[in-house]
Amino acid sequence: MKTPHFKSLRYSLIATLMACSLTCNAQSKSPNIATVNGVGISQDLFDLAVKSATPAGQQPSAALENDVKQRLINIELLAQDAIKQGLDKTPENQIRIRELRQNLLAELLMADYFTKNPITEDMLRDQYSKELQSLSASNSLEQYRLSVIALPSESEAASTIAQIKAGEPFARAAKQKSIDPTKEQSGQAGWVLPSQVNPSIALVMTNLPKGSMSNSPIQTPNGWYIIKVEEKRPFKVPSFDETKNQIRANLVQQKQTEIINMLREKAKITQ
Repeated sequence: MKTPHFKSLRYSLIATLMACSLTCNAQSKSPNIATVNGVGISQDLFDLAVKSATPAGQQPSAALENDVKQRLINIELLAQDAIKQGLDKTPENQIRIRELRQNLLAELLMADYFTKNPITEDMLRDQYSKELQSLSASNSLEQYRLSVIALPSESEAASTIAQIKAGEPFARAAKQKSIDPTKEQSGQAGWVLPSQVNPSIALVMTNLPKGSMSNSPIQTPNGWYIIKVEEKRPFKVPSFDETKNQIRANLVQQKQTEIINMLREKAKITQ
């Protein structure tokens, strides 16, 4: 995070609202860096916002600290006016505030976990080695630039294939009909390896010539797919430094999934 932006504003607003609810019956011991209509903005909140806005490994500048202070003042003004208008009391906004609080608590839980159990350089290198071994075991190190369309039924997918063969552009069909998230990019899924896609899709993909589309729908757990191989190229194995950020992100996601599954197993859930 190089400069304070909406995410830090959202976080500070949630923190301000939560701080208000926590300090209505108790005065904070932290000194204030400013007051707004008699309501203090605490040093603790300011320090947290500055820390969030400061790039890793750098010290906050005076300009950044002033910018954060002014933003916190603006947020407090907006929050006070929202409360004055009773926006925090409407049923819909009560739900929104609860959702924001729940999301923040979930983020805090994960942040606390990784503070106590940091992902080390050795862990990243170990995962990189495993991925290299997996690539080495693959029969093909060719990469494919793929476009996809997903439909909820085989008949809809077959009809769409017929329409594309009759002249409808693949990108337009993806934009208008696909249920895959790539519809927002007109079906473009980017460069992928066979190991990165559903095995049924990979089998068809690796046997299609460049520029060709699958002739029949491909069944997957997420729908019936039509794919088009836009380009092919040899896959160049990236260096550790090129991939470590992505590996870190993958490990974070993997651990979050493990924690959620563990909590679900212990919880009593009725649906």
